Amino acid sequence: MAESLHSNRKRDARKAAELLRSLGGLSNVQIIITLMIALVIAILFESIIRFGENLPSIISSDEDSASYHVLIAPLICALISFIILTIIISIFRNRLKNYTDDLEPITGVRTSESAKILILFLSSPNPRLSSEEFNAYRKLNQIDQIESTKRRLAALFPDGHSSFLEPDWVEDNIPQLNWRMPLMAIRHQLDISGSKLAEIVIIPSSDSPGFPGTHHYDELFRTIVTRALAARQRDVKVNRVADVASHELAYSSGRTTKTIDTTKGVPFDDFDAIVGSLYSLVKHYRNNNIDDDEILIDATGGKVLNSIAAAVFAILVKSRRFQYIDTETYSIRSFNIYHELDDFPKN
Repeated sequence: MAESLHSNRKRDARKAAELLRSLGGLSNVQIIITLMIALVIAILFESIIRFGENLPSIISSDEDSASYHVLIAPLICALISFIILTIIISIFRNRLKNYTDDLEPITGVRTSESAKILILFLSSPNPRLSSEEFNAYRKLNQIDQIESTKRRLAALFPDGHSSFLEPDWVEDNIPQLNWRMPLMAIRHQLDISGSKLAEIVIIPSSDSPGFPGTHHYDELFRTIVTRALAARQRDVKVNRVADVASHELAYSSGRTTKTIDTTKGVPFDDFDAIVGSLYSLVKHYRNNNIDDDEILIDATGGKVLNSIAAAVFAILVKSRRFQYIDTETYSIRSFNIYHELDDFPKN
């Protein structure tokens, strides 16, 4: 019985989807309903106007039925139109609700598809420290913490050395460094057969209470990666989000609009800011004739919220993809996730 009910709901869902597509998508349906509402309002206004014009004759002559007909006929039309419109909206809403309730995600998993643009969230490097070193580090003020981290990273990635993207060096030298993941993501895109990687974009974090943001280290990370790319003789640009999109990022947060300076990073605890930064990049590349399916977002770096935001952002448009590196097995997979309803927003 339950299976039969589910089957019926799926059948109704398919019919609703077919209706939606036949009408040209959800946006067209909204336009049709809006026009019908406007028609009803127009008829009502016409009735009010005619009522005003014929009010003197209605008052002066109770026998003049024609005056009543002038008033009643549009009102009846308006009432019938309103009832029909209500029924149509109710049926469509219920059918569409059944469809969206049973909406099934379609997941495409790709492990060897290259992208022109690779977008990375830059995590805090967190160099390996002994307990004594960590305790001493926590006692430093923020400026000294930043300088201490930079010195440790400079020692880990010395000038003149360029093996940072080679598997053996990464696995032997930085097994517990958070930057292992973005270096692996870059290396993966470089090693794919027919690699077409042309640009890497870094989204660093902004400062948060008690913790310096990774925008303090993005220039060092860019230098490290650029040096390794040159050793591989690969002409790949490495930029920050502030270098590609506008320094001032305006994004919607609820009913308000917020603005941040991306040269000082993006708050990794603000979902809207993360999505806004991704959209600003995608919009820039669209304007430069680079399609969404040529952009890959690595969702490994940053916080959990970064991964969620990257996945949600990718789902909104069928052609968008994101990549994730398993933190235990270090396997790398890219995903193309979308839904059966193909009228999701394209912008």
